[in-house]
Amino acid sequence: MVLPFAGLEIVAIAYAFYYIHLRADDFESITIQDDSVIVEKHGYKLSEKVIFQRYWARVNLLRQFGGKSSLIIGSHGKEVEFGRNFVTEEQREWLVSQIRQKLKRSY
Repeated sequence: MVLPFAGLEIVAIAYAFYYIHLRADDFESITIQDDSVIVEKHGYKLSEKVIFQRYWARVNLLRQFGGKSSLIIGSHGKEVEFGRNFVTEEQREWLVSQIRQKLKRSY
């Protein structure tokens, strides 16, 4: 009776390691250089790189129903959500203020 459950545990652990392996290289980054803001997102089946002009880029923190927020970077009708899975609410608020400060500076 124990053997089937031991096999089930091994399958669950193997799946957990497989899932971790798939998600090990996931990242999101924001780079502000010269006159551009570059947002890169890389996931298991997603690889996206969006470039905004620094002058026109806007950063917004949208409050959603239920207390969560979304950090949105956009310009000219194109928007990208940043930090949904990797950033806490407090970090998201701090990040918005830091990005806005960097965008204000003249280059």
